[in-house]
Amino acid sequence: MKPESRSCDTCKSEITDDLCRFFVLDDKDHNPRVVFFHWFSPCWKIEEFSQKYSNFKIIKTGCDVDEKIYKNPKFKKQLESDLTLWL
Repeated sequence: MKPESRSCDTCKSEITDDLCRFFVLDDKDHNPRVVFFHWFSPCWKIEEFSQKYSNFKIIKTGCDVDEKIYKNPKFKKQLESDLTLWL
């Protein structure tokens, strides 16, 4: 289930790309929060994410990929095997 709107936590603009990353976080009071990011820099920087959300626990992480892109065998293999895409 996709949310009606996905705004990037860094640049605050709506994500209209076919690929984005998301995190489900839990604060100290166990209140869930979902944050989205454009997939690549300048919006996604793991160091900044780690600092900003240092008091949160990551419950889930994933990517939202358009189905037509995900069905491409080359993309799927790269997404599953290339660790640099996730960092």
